[in-house]
Amino acid sequence: MGANFPRHRLFHSLQWSIGEAIVAFHFKVLTSMLQTADMDETIAWYVSVLGFRCVARQGEVWCRLERGAVALMFMRNDQWGEPFATATQCIYVDDVAALWADIKDRVTAAWGPERMPDGMVEFAIKDPSGYLLSFGQSVPVRRSPALQGPGAEDFAYERIASTIKSNTTDQAACQDRGD
Repeated sequence: MGANFPRHRLFHSLQWSIGEAIVAFHFKVLTSMLQTADMDETIAWYVSVLGFRCVARQGEVWCRLERGAVALMFMRNDQWGEPFATATQCIYVDDVAALWADIKDRVTAAWGPERMPDGMVEFAIKDPSGYLLSFGQSVPVRRSPALQGPGAEDFAYERIASTIKSNTTDQAACQDRGD
């Protein structure tokens, strides 16, 4: 930079270039890369319980699992210690009641199925490595024509409501039996 080039023009020029670069590309997709201690167990669980397909694998080091538009990658990296995550993997589905009915006998719910304050009906489970997977569906709230005022809302999908009640009853029965 010569002494004749004003510093504020350089900053403005860099700022403009950076601004153009940000506009020049778009984010496409985010795929979680999770750690596993046992690649075979992880793949088998995601395939048998959740219906994922293993679409790519490099031995015991890495794999990519997919179901529909959802993809998860797993890696094995012994130097990092045991797998852990402080984030929940949120997967949106088109029929949370059907998914829960399909897997509820093979998993333990960390929560739900239940209606969340944001209008989602969701449940969560843990995979063999301890990762929390939340499955949710946006369910529109419908006003009951017979009721007025607060509390007049009910579920748009009666099947989801009955699944939630059924799940609560099943969990209470298991707790009573000591399961």
